[in-house]
Amino acid sequence: MLPSLEIFKNIPCPDSPHCKRPQCIFAHGQQPTSSTSTTTSSVIPNKRSRPNPSHQQPKQQKQHQQCSNPSKALNVKKSTTSSRPIARSISSPFGKDPSDRVAHVATFTGPPTIKADISSHTALKIRQTISDKLYEHYRRIYPASIHGNDVAAQRTQDQEQAILTSTSNTAGYKQQAMTILMQLKKKEPEAAKTVTSKTETNNGDDGGMDATFLNTLVLTESQLDAMQYPPRTLLDHPTPAVTKDPQRTCDRCKKPFTVKAILDAKDVKACQYHFGRLRVSQSFGEKLRTYTCCDDTLGSLGCEKGPHVFKEEQVDKLHAGLPFVKVPPSSSSSRPETILALDCEMGYTTLGMELIRLTVINANHEKILDELVLPSHMVIDLNTRYSGITTLAGVKHNLVSIRQALFDLMDPTTILLGHGLENDLKALRIVHDKVIDTAALFPHPHGLPYRYGLRMLATKYLSKFIQTGSDGHDSFEDAGTCLELLHEYVRKHKPSSLQ
Repeated sequence: MLPSLEIFKNIPCPDSPHCKRPQCIFAHGQQPTSSTSTTTSSVIPNKRSRPNPSHQQPKQQKQHQQCSNPSKALNVKKSTTSSRPIARSISSPFGKDPSDRVAHVATFTGPPTIKADISSHTALKIRQTISDKLYEHYRRIYPASIHGNDVAAQRTQDQEQAILTSTSNTAGYKQQAMTILMQLKKKEPEAAKTVTSKTETNNGDDGGMDATFLNTLVLTESQLDAMQYPPRTLLDHPTPAVTKDPQRTCDRCKKPFTVKAILDAKDVKACQYHFGRLRVSQSFGEKLRTYTCCDDTLGSLGCEKGPHVFKEEQVDKLHAGLPFVKVPPSSSSSRPETILALDCEMGYTTLGMELIRLTVINANHEKILDELVLPSHMVIDLNTRYSGITTLAGVKHNLVSIRQALFDLMDPTTILLGHGLENDLKALRIVHDKVIDTAALFPHPHGLPYRYGLRMLATKYLSKFIQTGSDGHDSFEDAGTCLELLHEYVRKHKPSSLQ
């Protein structure tokens, strides 16, 4: 049997006075309290001492004698207690009473550390990276000198957890996180919010951007020509007569076909094409050009069927089909916008590509116009894969009325912003030379005709993922991304004298 530590030697035995243990670890009766040294020695046990069997029997006899007269023992105990205070009789083997310990209170001194969670759908490393970026923004928005050290860290922890809860996979987590980061990037410190709001109100419809600097970003005449914008000289000549050209080349399968005003059942499935792009891949060490839609090689039959469609590129033929107009002077009593970001969605008709949706936002990222448009010719394909439009039910505008709604918001001095905006102006049949094109703000290193796509620019300069859905583009998202790219360009290139 292992030696006793005598931890319980001052605790009354629960079986007393009928205890039958030969070496009981509990106390039997009152301990002698004749002197302070005796009490102190009984409190502090000797861990190395082993009980002596020779003295055990007299001790037990003495204890039984005391227990035979309970009232006397009780009186002795009361008198002893009242005469002097008794020290704590139980000593913790850890040196301090556990009940006196105080729980540790966490204090934030930096980015919160994300704890590992096996139920999380996103890797710990990704979550920690997002948390660090969120903390950088919150530390700027809520300075420690004003709000304390814990506010930024606590908001970071809450925001990261909210992103994780609202998403179901890693891709969604990243997308949501980038959206939140972009919103925080635009948010200004809490201490300067009152002053800044006054400045934004005074700037009005330019969103806080200097109008003088914005005019330096407008495309020059040579840039407009190089990017094939509708020229101003187009309106100097009378509208040419419409020339019917029934033979066209399909924009999808590149085969010639005859344009018909009404399609039959055979025409609806006449085109067999690949909607994906070509890419170079390797198979057993051999480089192959395959399509992203189905991984079939170049020259294979298309994986999708549909009607033959075409897109007219020549401006004079577009002008002959539906005439271009210039922006008239403002007739509205309200002040015209300084800058508008717009994006158009087009569908295929018997005339080529026509406008089927227009979305316009102002410099404050507010949607001020978003309408479906009824084409002037028979619709062949709504181009849903890219336009995101499945039906024109409930349409209220045609080209003329939607164009007038746009003119009510602007005048000839208003700057139009977009990506590849020449296509949008051709669809609107508008001639306008006050244009900022994000494809020109962030040019391809090889120059025209090479261009970066809007999706790539958003990822590279805004750390934002757009056009990720399978149900087509969102024109409001595309227009808003152009506005964010402009803000990013102004932030990096605006001269210090205009700051």
